[in-house]
Amino acid sequence: MTPAAQVFSASQILQEILNGKNANYLLQKWGKENRFAGSKDRRAIRDFVYDGLRIKRSALSRIKAPHSGRNWALGVLMEANEDLEKYFNDEAYGSPRLTPTEKLAIQEAAKCNKPPDVEFNLPAFLWPIWKADLGEEAVPVAKRLCKRAPAFLRVNIGRTTVEKVQKILCEEGIHTHKHPSVITALKVTNGQNKIKSCIAYRDGLVEIQDASSQASVTDLPVDSSLKILDYCCGSGGKSLALHSWTTAKIFAYDAFPERTNDLRARAERAKAKILNISKPINDRFDVIFCDVPCSGSGSWRRDPDGKWKLTANSWQNLLNTQIQILNEAKELLTPDGTLVYATCSVLSTENYKQLETFCDAYSEFEIKKARQFFPSDLGDGFFYGFLKKSKKFS
Repeated sequence: MTPAAQVFSASQILQEILNGKNANYLLQKWGKENRFAGSKDRRAIRDFVYDGLRIKRSALSRIKAPHSGRNWALGVLMEANEDLEKYFNDEAYGSPRLTPTEKLAIQEAAKCNKPPDVEFNLPAFLWPIWKADLGEEAVPVAKRLCKRAPAFLRVNIGRTTVEKVQKILCEEGIHTHKHPSVITALKVTNGQNKIKSCIAYRDGLVEIQDASSQASVTDLPVDSSLKILDYCCGSGGKSLALHSWTTAKIFAYDAFPERTNDLRARAERAKAKILNISKPINDRFDVIFCDVPCSGSGSWRRDPDGKWKLTANSWQNLLNTQIQILNEAKELLTPDGTLVYATCSVLSTENYKQLETFCDAYSEFEIKKARQFFPSDLGDGFFYGFLKKSKKFS
């Protein structure tokens, strides 16, 4: 496929996204219906669609006309300072040339000042919160979230070493660098598309997991006497990381059991013994890891669709859910136990401020440690904090 044909196909998918359909579903559907397209074509179209999602609002503001997949694609190319005639040139399987009306609409749009939420690609309701929570970092972080994210692997150090995995990966054309501060993490520099078919992944020696997320696990003690509960386990990413890092007994729970469907297969691949439990939970745990539902703002580079699904109502519901989960988890803690609160968010309203709210309500708890990561070349935006009971209450 020519670049023009790739952009035309991407514009059709973007139109379907505007119609309310899921991006990943549409890309999979396109691949099945267009088997003539090679892997490079599918990857180029996917990259274009996700680039478009990351900068949806600024891209659509580039042409003063009703929103459409064609106009969205035009905006993506303009944001990248591409020559539009290279992609809109009447070639076979490509897009028609720009009309005089479209050219005028582009000129008219350029005269308009964009509000900051449009310019920096955030939901309109969120911008005041974003600015208040992030301060001087508000604009730099918003801009970084409009770029592609690097890929990271977590090495299953319970079974192998980082160096051995690097060698195995390299033999299959997957090149990596050690992370400078997270000892279980490898940054993939080449061969990312080969990961899920490589030997190291199939044999459970590596998992795809962001480095910032891994850091929250490696900050926990390696103690075989502990009982650790992954309270919002989902498909088990944290459960597997905890099992790899520590020799403690790992338990997994999720309020929505259907979310855990992949956990068994992933645990078997990693040769990890994880006990999936359900309510009523009568046991008590030394560490309860609460990776709570959140805005996902720290990982919007990877899931830009999630950015545009966030509303003022769903945001408030998330804040309420986060506190509710901490309230539930504290009842399952041993007297000297630790609550770990984690989000893939950059917003202090759902991070440190939530810990303060919880501690104000339950004075026996205090914040022992908290770390906020912003998206960078070393990982996604992520937050975690350790809560412990004060000694006088233990």
